Amino acid sequence: MFTSWKAKIPFYMTKGLGFLLLGICLLHLIVTDTYKLYIAARYEYILLASSIVMILWGLISWYIAPERKYRHDWTGLPILLIPLVLFSFPPLLMTPSVDANQINALQNRSGEDSFDFSNDEVSNIVKVATESRDDSIGIDESKKRIFLTSDNFYKTLIRLSTKVNDYTGYKVYYTGYVLRDDKTLQANEFTLSRMVMACCIADMAPMGLTMHYKTGDELPAGSWYTIEGTVKTRQFYGRTQPYIEVSKIRTAEPILGYVYP
Repeated sequence: MFTSWKAKIPFYMTKGLGFLLLGICLLHLIVTDTYKLYIAARYEYILLASSIVMILWGLISWYIAPERKYRHDWTGLPILLIPLVLFSFPPLLMTPSVDANQINALQNRSGEDSFDFSNDEVSNIVKVATESRDDSIGIDESKKRIFLTSDNFYKTLIRLSTKVNDYTGYKVYYTGYVLRDDKTLQANEFTLSRMVMACCIADMAPMGLTMHYKTGDELPAGSWYTIEGTVKTRQFYGRTQPYIEVSKIRTAEPILGYVYP
């Protein structure tokens, strides 16, 4: 079975090695949970099945490789080499960042609108909003509060946008980064966004709510903040649009990973 490696055609041996390495790379992404930087979490089992198929395919290619009897065209191997080369680089994080000096300057600013996590009555909620993986936290109708986490971000924003009149006046707590790509933004407005991945890294797009803050124009694009605000509405081309009037704000650590529908 594996006794005559030297007699095998190098093409089949190399191809088998390529499939084996590719399967191991896919398995490594699953074990380390870094596959979520490339595809949505719902495809984990498909990726696992693919990695197993690749590994088995590689081993079978070694086993059935014929002996040296003729030359073989090697032009098909780059198809395997391309993903292997790409996987050799660190994962590409599609989360924005700003200059460290800007962050330090903002963190040193003190004011009546900044959070104090040690004393603020919503300190636990704010921490949940930036770290929780529990999708049971969302809209609390009894206390008229909305808590956005990585797990409930998409569905909560969709619900808020479609039933905005039901939630006008609610308090909102969440973390995101400053985005100014929306051409309809007015003075001291910005979008507090997260990156949404529906399928894979190729279809990612930012999603968030419009914020109004008295010094909003001073906040650097790409910087991360945790906010407390109130849901308000305005008319936009005949349609009621929600926006958040920010009452408290502070710098936050970037949240790695993405939001999934």
